[in-house]
Order: sequence, then structure tokens, then C-alpha cells
Amino acid sequence: MGALHHDIRRILGDRHGPEARELFLSLHGLISRRAASLVRTRYRDLLGSHDADEIVAEVLFTLMEGALGRFRGQTVGELHAFVRTITDRTTSRRVHRLLRERDTVREATIREEAAFARDPAPSPDQHAEVDAVSPLDRADRVYLESLVRAGSKAELARRQDVSRAAVTQRISR
Repeated sequence: MGALHHDIRRILGDRHGPEARELFLSLHGLISRRAASLVRTRYRDLLGSHDADEIVAEVLFTLMEGALGRFRGQTVGELHAFVRTITDRTTSRRVHRLLRERDTVREATIREEAAFARDPAPSPDQHAEVDAVSPLDRADRVYLESLVRAGSKAELARRQDVSRAAVTQRISR
């Protein structure tokens, strides 16, 4: 095991020491420059500066959560390449997630527009009330309307002071 690998393990053992602070500040600078460069050049149409900040935070979190412990290199250059690779992969995952979300929204919009084209909004005359011609005589129609207003046979019987059976029998006739 090389000296750099040993130093990283020691720093990870004491994350609050001055050496750990120095390491993470230098890595933060490297990650910030790399993320800003990727956002500014390769993904300028998709990502903004706020995305670069989130990428930096995500990469630092990944490093602190165990990625540095898995580093097997021997030199500072290899460590920088390792961190750049993690930054590139994190940025790529963010872009792919953004593209998937954008495509999903676009497909949903297309489906909604197609559904609207097939079934356009109803015309106003479809909502107009029309008096239906009823085969019932006026007295029976008034009786049924009072039943609908009452809401139940029992309520109509109570209002008219008759039994529920009498209401049921009249409706059956």
C-alpha cells in the first residue's frame, strides 16, 4: 500500500482534522472547476450554474461516503483522475435523468393533445336542459318529482303523513 493511500485512510479516520479539511478543500476546488467546465461547455443547453453546485455537493458526498476508501491509486494524479471520473459520471447521470424527465413530459403532452383532438370539448348545447316528454299524467309526474325532492320513500311518507308502504304501492302503480 502506497504512502498516498495510507494518508487517505488516516485522513478518513479523522474527518475533522486539519489534513482532512485541506484534502476536501483541494478536492472541492478540483470538482468545482470540472463541474463548471462540463456545464459551461458540453451541457450548456441543459444545465445551469445551480446544477454545477449540486453536482459538486453530490460528488463530495459520494467521496465522503466511501468512494475515497475504494481509491486504489498511488499518486496525486491518479487521485485527481479518480475524482474527475466520479464528477463526469455524476454529471452524466444528472443529464440523463433530466432528459428522461423532459421526454416523459413531452410524451404526456403529446398524449393529452391527441386525446383532446379525438374527443374535443363538449359543445355548449350538450349542457342545455331539455324538457323530456313524459308519458305520465300531471298528478303522477308531480308525485314522482316530490319523491325525488324528498330523497327517499320514507321521507316522502313522513312529509305526506302516510305509510312507507303506501308510497311504495303508488310508485309501483
